[in-house]
Amino acid sequence: MAMRDERILVIDDEPSVAILLGRRLEQEGFTCQLAYNADEALQYLQQGSFAAALVDIRMPGKDGITLLGEMKAQDPDLAAIMVTAIKDRESAVKSMKLGAEDYIVKPFDLDEVVTSLCSALDKRHLILENRAYHQELERLVAERTHDLEQLDTPTLRKRGILGAGAPSHFGRCLRHYAVPAGSRRAYDTLQSEGF
Repeated sequence: MAMRDERILVIDDEPSVAILLGRRLEQEGFTCQLAYNADEALQYLQQGSFAAALVDIRMPGKDGITLLGEMKAQDPDLAAIMVTAIKDRESAVKSMKLGAEDYIVKPFDLDEVVTSLCSALDKRHLILENRAYHQELERLVAERTHDLEQLDTPTLRKRGILGAGAPSHFGRCLRHYAVPAGSRRAYDTLQSEGF
């Protein structure tokens, strides 16, 4: 598996389990922060960002499912893997509804944990890349819309975009249907308007 350089929050009330997970993940190139209860985990989350969290479900005080909801409220993009010693269908369903990527039962295979975590992180990366792509696309559409709104028929003729025979209201039509140049929708709309 390729080395990863991402911050992981490991939350387990059993220090030996948290340390074991942290060491194994650090061998894979991750940077780990260990927390031994929910309150400590929330403090770390407020102090800095994490790509993912491994969360023990059964802990004294606030349980892992409640913690998961609070962590997702702070950082909806946090990838979360739930870890528990008790196989409980209801807990698994609640965890998944709150946004957990996986549910692993102790005793676990460390390689399984790493594989699950890497899969959750890959999904997270795709979501973040997709969001960035859509934001860039929206920015470009707004920019091109602004450019189109500045055009009028004489300017289009001067730039050689329109021939002399184009109707005088062509620029207004472009502004009305302000969509990116070359768009199929713009072409179809203009065609239906008789251009």
